[in-house]
This record gives sequence, structure tokens and C-alpha cells, in this order.
Amino acid sequence: MLRYTTCVSLFLIACLGLVSCTSLGVLNAVAPKDNNTLEVVTGISYGSHQRQQLDIYLPKGVDELAPVIMFLYGGSWKNGKRQDYAFVGHAFNTKGYITVLPDYRLVPEIRYPDFLIDNANALLWVYNHIEQYGGDQNRIFVVGHSAGAYNGVMLGLADALFSSQDLDLPVISGFAGLAGPYDFLPLAFDSTKDAFGEVSDLDSTQPVNLVSSSAPPMILITGTDDKLVLPKHSFALHDSATSKGAESTLVTYQDVGHIALLLSLSKPFRNNSTALEDVVNFFQGIKAVNQPET
Repeated sequence: MLRYTTCVSLFLIACLGLVSCTSLGVLNAVAPKDNNTLEVVTGISYGSHQRQQLDIYLPKGVDELAPVIMFLYGGSWKNGKRQDYAFVGHAFNTKGYITVLPDYRLVPEIRYPDFLIDNANALLWVYNHIEQYGGDQNRIFVVGHSAGAYNGVMLGLADALFSSQDLDLPVISGFAGLAGPYDFLPLAFDSTKDAFGEVSDLDSTQPVNLVSSSAPPMILITGTDDKLVLPKHSFALHDSATSKGAESTLVTYQDVGHIALLLSLSKPFRNNSTALEDVVNFFQGIKAVNQPET
């Protein structure tokens, strides 16, 4: 007889193979869950729009200011809701991280750069308020998957964009990109055309063009079986970062696809990749922002 976790895994793979990432709510409903979450604070507003809200996952057993991860989900900039990614909040709680999951406005209601502006305002909210929840504002990390990885790395690279919006963003301690698109010109797909088609200077939207030596330390993770966002995106950003003197680590998992990489953060699928451990180990090797040199 198949074990329960194996049955759950087969069921979820079947569901997720047929539909989009919006079916990740199935994972939260039926999969075995991590039990290191003390509390989930839901529906906190960081803006006036109904999608400008976030949830905070607080880990058990943290006696001092805890490091913080803000996770940005994908969905081609047109799909997604934070509740479907509860498994991510629980996963990073197992490693002692407070996890923040924001929603943001989506295409077609908005276009570039408005989804980035929402992410930036969520980051500002975290920086200004997370100590009230036991978080360390000097250890804020950003993790993103797919389009969320694009959004996340842009928070650390697009200084000119955010300064033009009168947004003075805090320094991100580190960034982890899971299967992110970082070099997608010319616009070849409906998703990128819909999100970026009205931009006059498309070169300014590409992370590979914006890296400098002041970029946050980054770990770029991809899978060889990813047919949706090809590994070449992570390779290109890594090469650009290292050529500019920025800290970048590239990790490639054999035979792991786009959704499988995300699912490997969750409890039933952690044998598929070491993504959770690799992200946390990378972040643990980074000193806190504003921490004096020893």
C-alpha cells in the first residue's frame, strides 16, 4: 500500500500538471504540514487597494529578533493570491524565519511598473513594522518564484525606478530567485507583452542590464527540466552579476521542473530538491545589514 504522503504527492502532481499555479491551494488543503508556525497574522494592509495586503507567519521558539523573508509568488504577473502559498510561510518558519507573503495588483488592471511599486511598498511596510512582530529589520531577505523572482530581484536592482516614485527602499540583505525570468527581450509571449508592452525603454526592465557591484547577494536556482522559464535566465543573470563584482551563487537541479522547484519547499516534496536548505544556508552566510565589520 502506498504511504499517505506518496498518495498526496501523486494527487498533487496530477492536479498541478493539468492547471496553473492557482491550484496550489490544493497543497495547503491536503498535504502534511510543517508544525513550526506559532501564529499567522492575516490581512494586514500596506496600501489602500484590496490586493495591497499581506500575511505574516511567525515561527515558534524565537526568543530574539528573527530574520525575515518576504516571499513573492509568480503567476505571469496576472495570477496569484497569497493564501495559496501558506506552505512557503510554514516552510521557512521551520528554519526560524518570519515569513511575509504579500499580494500585489495584477495585469490587466495594472502594467509595469505598478506591480513592482506594490512590492516595494510591501517591503517598506516590512522594514517599518516588522520589529513589532519580533522581526529584525536589518535582516530582511527576499525570495521569489517565477515572475515573483523577477519582482524580487528588481527590488534590489532598480534604484532609479523606485527613486523616481519617491520610494527610498531599505537594503535587502539577500535575494533568492527560484526559476526567475531575468533576460526576456524581445517580448515573445502574451504574458510579457501584456505586462511590459507599453514600456518605451524595455532595456531598463531587464535585471541582466541593471546589476552592479552594489546588488544584494543572490542565489539563483533553476531546474534542468524547466520548460516554462528556461535555465538560461538564471545563467545570464549570474554571469552579469559576477562580471560586475556582485555576489551570486548559481544552483541547478537535475530533472526538476518549474512547478516542482516551488513544490520542493513544501514538506511532502522536499526529496525533489534541496532548495529550502540551499536558500537558508546561503542567507545564513550573509551578515546583517548595517552590522559592523569584525
